[in-house]
Amino acid sequence: MKIYKNINDVKLKKSIVSVGKFDGLHMGHREIIGKMKEKKEADTNLVVITFADMPGNVLGDNNSKMILTQNEKIRYFEMQDIDVLIMIEDVKDFLMMSAEDFVEKILIDKLDTICFVCGDDFRFGKNRVGNVEYLKEHSHNRFEILNLKKIKYEHGEVSSSRIRECIASGNIKKANEMLLSKFSFIGVVEHGNHIGTGMKMPTVNVIPDEDKILPPFGVYASTVVIGKEEYKGITNIGRKPTVSSKEKLGVETHIFDVNLDLYDKIVEIKLYDFIRPERKFDNLDELKAQVDKDMSKVRNMIL
Repeated sequence: MKIYKNINDVKLKKSIVSVGKFDGLHMGHREIIGKMKEKKEADTNLVVITFADMPGNVLGDNNSKMILTQNEKIRYFEMQDIDVLIMIEDVKDFLMMSAEDFVEKILIDKLDTICFVCGDDFRFGKNRVGNVEYLKEHSHNRFEILNLKKIKYEHGEVSSSRIRECIASGNIKKANEMLLSKFSFIGVVEHGNHIGTGMKMPTVNVIPDEDKILPPFGVYASTVVIGKEEYKGITNIGRKPTVSSKEKLGVETHIFDVNLDLYDKIVEIKLYDFIRPERKFDNLDELKAQVDKDMSKVRNMIL
């Protein structure tokens, strides 16, 4: 997959294009990518334009945390066999582009778009004046336009904002159902304070990106992906108050039945379900007794 950070560096032929925040790559996003793949031929490019930061954050409309960090988003698009990913870094300038310039200078001149795929609520251009009808009118039949209806889930529309609400409230199972995958953290394993090792429960420690949304602090049923292997485990998200009041925020996972040297390796920690909130214990013995109970519960779960 070719990655660009500036739209001005791009010059392509025969592109099948979609544009959006693509935060989380939920079931609606996957339908868009699926339609793009249906249109692909040997001499065409699957092209996604997305953003290095949330547009609302840049424009000051809100301050949303991301379901997927930049690196996680790149990894997921690679898995979806996208040919070209344009990760816009100068988000404000892109959003201030006129709708007419977006169609003429980007879709037609730079990308040679032959098919544009979007949701029926797609908006673009300065002040969001562009929509699907604008595209149809101003493309003058120079490329095909496929607009897809919003997908419904439990009497509501699937959206990244709705998924963020589920994650923030700890409803990981519902978030995962809308994502069609597991909410996860991808990062480099760091050294912790080795308390888990001393308790004969070594852990994998990952520090989450500050821009990534976090579920409530607590314990979660999880799996850890290492290369092509996936292992069942149990994850604590928080600051480990029993150990120290100054402990930095982390995602700490004990992998069942294996003891691997993973320091400085990249892993993915997938969350399946919330077990209990984080709490402070009087001592490490109490903590270990509770963790044993948590582990027993997770071992009996089907993940």
